[in-house]
Amino acid sequence: MSLFFNYFQSKSVVNLLIALIPASVVAGSLIINLNILFIIILGFFIILKENFKLELNIENKLLSIFFLTIIVSTFINNNYSFDLLFAKSLFLLRFLFLYLIFETLFKNKYLNLDFFFKLSLFFGSLISIDITSNYFLGISLSGFTKNANYNSLFGTERIAGGYLQFIFPFMVISIIKIFERKNIQLIFIFVITNLVLIASLISLNRMPLIMSIFFIILLIIFYKKLRLVFFISLITFSFFSSIIYKNDKIIENRLSSFYGHVSSVTKNENNNILKSDFFSKGYSSNHGKMFLNSFNLFKEKIWYGGGLKSFRINCPNFAINKICSTHPHNQVLEILNDTGLIGFILIFTFIILIIKNYLIQGLKRNQKLDKDFYIILLAGFLMIIWPIKSTGSIFSTSYGSLAWIWIAIISYIKSTEEIKKR
Repeated sequence: MSLFFNYFQSKSVVNLLIALIPASVVAGSLIINLNILFIIILGFFIILKENFKLELNIENKLLSIFFLTIIVSTFINNNYSFDLLFAKSLFLLRFLFLYLIFETLFKNKYLNLDFFFKLSLFFGSLISIDITSNYFLGISLSGFTKNANYNSLFGTERIAGGYLQFIFPFMVISIIKIFERKNIQLIFIFVITNLVLIASLISLNRMPLIMSIFFIILLIIFYKKLRLVFFISLITFSFFSSIIYKNDKIIENRLSSFYGHVSSVTKNENNNILKSDFFSKGYSSNHGKMFLNSFNLFKEKIWYGGGLKSFRINCPNFAINKICSTHPHNQVLEILNDTGLIGFILIFTFIILIIKNYLIQGLKRNQKLDKDFYIILLAGFLMIIWPIKSTGSIFSTSYGSLAWIWIAIISYIKSTEEIKKR
């Protein structure tokens, strides 16, 4: 009886901790790190106690070697000293352990993501409603006034749009799982989609907004069941966003600077697209300058990179302009800078195998629910890993945790497909 109780007690706790991930990200770096560590500790305890096998297949080996590459590169580039930066590279192993634990527990049918999806829907809706009500009514649950940044529970950190981008697919999945009647599904998806997009617009997070629209376009193309509602949602958002754009100078200036820059690097005075314009004008923005600096740093250490956070250390010494930051603001360039071609090839191969062997393979299955689930996750995953976009640091606590949690969630499909094959 005691063993029976402990089994279900540990199972409930680990599922609760995973479900609380959307809340812990909102709570801040300390809480999300503690939550991940608790999941890892409890996960390893369960694996040992239940004698679950921790498999090292090709994908797991690639991911493990990738993290080893980060550690080795950091170690080499810091003159073999065990300083704070090297310790931080070791701490990155939490993301690897998180993935391996997720996969192992999924394979043994130990985890249930239903509560995770529901809390994603709750917090995503809460933040979206808070931002929009703050903007239009001056009423904020988070306590910030209308004159403050519209970041809801994130306070002064401008990451609300990025957070919504990450959990938006989980919100859609939750709606489909909760509401069986199609009419109710369509209404909630329409409302939530517009709330998320408008909140992302108001929060001034341009790239998350663009990628959320990209996610919706992918669903319009591949998800026939909900094609119409997402199309209508985009039309509705376009209407409201145009009104907001015309009546809010801050949003107008923010978006105009982005679209104006895009226009300047793609067209000449005769409105003709010129390939050469990208190279002559394409690095006029701060992001563009950082991208160029990052690429030049990568060329200095092509094979194994400069180690963790090498961009912030080396950029001031090698920059061809004065624009540097804590990271390159692009996840591909950050991986190239920190791990070189070796690390990039490893993670690129890992992602391709995940997409090919599990996500796409899942779409070929006959089960309708599985197929719908896979379409949403595939579209969301492509949104997260899209290479040509500005991003936060893939190795940071806030952005990095959300990105690696996404990869850990994908292990659900990976493990499910392996169970079905067996």
